[in-house]
Amino acid sequence: MGKPLLEAVNVVKSFGGTGRSPTTLVLRGVDLHVSPGELVAIVGPSGSGKSTLLYCLAGLEACTSGSVRLFGEPISSMSISQLAAVRQQSMGFVFQAYNLIPSLSARENVALPARLARDKTALSRVDVALSAVGLSDFGQHSPAQLSGGQQQRVAIARVLTMAPGIVFADEPTGALDSQAGATVLGLLRGIAADERSVVLVTHDMDAASRADRVLVLSDGTIHEELLRPEPIEILESIERARLKSSTSGTSS
Repeated sequence: MGKPLLEAVNVVKSFGGTGRSPTTLVLRGVDLHVSPGELVAIVGPSGSGKSTLLYCLAGLEACTSGSVRLFGEPISSMSISQLAAVRQQSMGFVFQAYNLIPSLSARENVALPARLARDKTALSRVDVALSAVGLSDFGQHSPAQLSGGQQQRVAIARVLTMAPGIVFADEPTGALDSQAGATVLGLLRGIAADERSVVLVTHDMDAASRADRVLVLSDGTIHEELLRPEPIEILESIERARLKSSTSGTSS
C-alpha cells in the first residue's frame, strides 16, 4: 500500500496531574499506521480513549509522550504555523456537531476554508463538491434550513473542496438516522481511495464494518485489529476487550 500517511508510535496521553488534580491516563502506548487508500475505523467501549486518540493523531491534542507522523513528518517538531498549514492544506476533520457557521449559506460554508486559504483551485471545486454530496439545489440554504444529514454532508463537501490527503471523522453518524448515516458513510468510503485515507471513530458496528481495518481500543491500548470484519465480529471483539478489562481489574 505504500508509505503510511499516518504513523503513531507508543502514543501516551494523560490529563491532570497538577496541584490537587490526579493524573488520568487515557492512552497507554498506542501504535498504529494508516496507508494510502485505507479507511480505518477505531471502535471500543465508552471511555476507552477513541476520540482522544483521534485528536492526538490529528494534532488537535498534544501527546504526553510517543510520536505521531503525518505524511512522514513528526507533528511534535512542527511549529504552530506549520501544523496549521498541514491542517489547512492536507488534512480534513469531520465533527459529529457539523461545525457549520449559522450565518453562512451551505455553499458559503463549503467555500470558507478555500477562501481563507486563498486557494482558487479549491474554490473551483465548491460546486462539484456540493454536487458530489447531493446538495446542488441546497447551496443557498442556511444550516438551520437543512436536516442533520444534510448538514453533515455540507461538512463533508467542505472537506472534499480542499482535497486533503487524510480525513479524520469523529462519530460523523452519531446524530443521524440510519438512512442519512449510510449516505455519509458512503461519502467517507469514497474519499478513501488512491492516495487519500480516512480515520473514523465510531460506536456504530455497521459503520465500522465498512472499513478496511478496524482497531478495537480498550483501556487506552489497541486490543485487537480486524480486517474487513462483519458487525458481529466487531461486537464480539469489544465484548472480549470488556471481559479482559474486568478480569484484570483495569478501569476503562
